[in-house]
Amino acid sequence: MLNDKRYAGQSNSGFTLLEVLVAVIVFAIVAVPLLHAFVTAADTNGRAKINMRATTAAENVMESCRYHTMEEIDAKFADPTSSNVTKVVDPTTGAETGKVIYEVTDASLYKTSLPDGYRVFLTLDPTKYPNYNDMNLADLETVSVSDSGVYTMAADYDQVVYNKFVQWNADCHSENPAQFNLKNYDFFKDNLKRRIEIIIKSNGTVTDEEGNSVEIVSVNLNINYRLDNYSGIISNTVTSTFKSLPNGQKVYETTDAEIFNNQATEVPLKSVFLFYTPRYKAGTLGSDREIINVENNDNIDINLFVIEQLYENEDGVLAAEDATTYRDKYLGKIGSNKALTVNVFEKEDGAERASIDFRTNMCENVPNTGKKADGSPSTDGSLLLNLVYRRGASILNALDRMNVRSADGRFLKADNTPNRIFTMQVDVYDNVDTTRPIVSLDGTKIE
Repeated sequence: MLNDKRYAGQSNSGFTLLEVLVAVIVFAIVAVPLLHAFVTAADTNGRAKINMRATTAAENVMESCRYHTMEEIDAKFADPTSSNVTKVVDPTTGAETGKVIYEVTDASLYKTSLPDGYRVFLTLDPTKYPNYNDMNLADLETVSVSDSGVYTMAADYDQVVYNKFVQWNADCHSENPAQFNLKNYDFFKDNLKRRIEIIIKSNGTVTDEEGNSVEIVSVNLNINYRLDNYSGIISNTVTSTFKSLPNGQKVYETTDAEIFNNQATEVPLKSVFLFYTPRYKAGTLGSDREIINVENNDNIDINLFVIEQLYENEDGVLAAEDATTYRDKYLGKIGSNKALTVNVFEKEDGAERASIDFRTNMCENVPNTGKKADGSPSTDGSLLLNLVYRRGASILNALDRMNVRSADGRFLKADNTPNRIFTMQVDVYDNVDTTRPIVSLDGTKIE
């Protein structure tokens, strides 16, 4: 047999076992990471789809309640056939905090489904805004907490204080009858002097997102009561807990709160509303027994509303007769016999008018240092308005009674006082892992 010269010098022995093993090992080294990358990518895409669906569900829930009242939200999400609502209580007092957690069972909000199903929880919590929600807010359509400082006095505000002094006096008399004379409720009702302080302060200016200069303002309000002489009525031990004023007077402070601060919102301050409960039942007023001091030493331009409220008797009837008696007693009085004195403190700067425009429903013509807005003597109001420090300027003007009714036509009362700013959180879980949410969205709800 002749050899074919074409195959001369070539081997037909194939790959050795070692070569095959090396090739397999190299392939494995390269293939395993690639396979892992493919699996990871598939898993990531799956999770992204789940997160997207969960986010969509959370956004649907959040948007569905952002522009509804709490009553509408409760009607929408509370299922009467199940226990899907949790009202959080204070662990110390056992009282409800106002924080509510809904397990959302409205499947129509789930535009797309998770593979293992949803568990969605909506949490509304007013406790993060104590400076706003711990205060009363009357139902007046023109009031916006974003650009106004608001405070509403409860109908029984004075009565609580009177009873406090009665108790202190009774305790002191019980311990030392010879030193302390026993006084009744009417004594404190007629002799305690009430002072409301509204302090408006500028904290500089900032430039907002639109390039406008905005003044950062805080508004604080405090209410205090005092007697001219505590001797023989309550002890030094009691008055040592009172607040000391620069003039040495001791006052019992019942409210000290910030009612406006636009540091976070950068929304300019427009108005300050004091929904005011006069001391209808007091037998003696006038002089300095009832004073509202407004400190506006930075001359910030705002509207100041002092709005007289009626309240309901125990039988639920509006106590209009008390207001009528109150006005009849002081109507037409001038100077120190006015039922209420309002002092506005501003820095003199040569302006013809004060920075504050005063508005009230207590009389048709607001007297300005004993005069009407037109300069004639005031005989038709129950308050005296003084502009302090700014000489030659004037404060305008009166607000007609009919313009400060609540939405249903009644005079304002302090029971129109719901929590009105909530943190809002939506957590979406799947039905496999109920311990950790797939997605959480946070927001704010304003009533």
